[in-house]
Amino acid sequence: MNSGTVPTIKSYLDVLDQTMMVKPMQKYAPSPIKEKNSVPKMQVYNSAFRNRYGQFSFEEAVINPAEWGSQVESAVGAHLTNRSQLDGYELLYWRDEHKKECDYVLKKGQALVAIEVKSSSADDTSGFEKFKKLYGEHITAAFIVGPEGLPLEDFFNLDLKKLFRK
Repeated sequence: MNSGTVPTIKSYLDVLDQTMMVKPMQKYAPSPIKEKNSVPKMQVYNSAFRNRYGQFSFEEAVINPAEWGSQVESAVGAHLTNRSQLDGYELLYWRDEHKKECDYVLKKGQALVAIEVKSSSADDTSGFEKFKKLYGEHITAAFIVGPEGLPLEDFFNLDLKKLFRK
């Protein structure tokens, strides 16, 4: 069975993005060629789609730390995806060869904003810290959304455009 050619799959992903269903986020890389050749990470524009067809009800998700963390990260990502359309920044992610990750990287010109989403203070932030160390000269803002950082409610009220100014 043929799973599809790369151009066909890219075409389908473009349709999902243009209809504001799913945003294929590219991996941040200093080289535009490496960035465009990365395997995209899928982000929904509306986390209700994800939650409606997920295996957990809201009540079950709240008491399951891993699922709750996934839902919170998806809600933050959906917000960033929609704002990227209005605020004119690229929405990316970053992961190194050891699977250390920074959840969201906002890019406008050379300026970067690093955002890590954590639903618990015990969650690992080593990927976020490594990203800041590697690309700090271009980072205009970096923060954690969650209990040990910026509260979720405050994050949703941020003027994201202001994060690109030093």
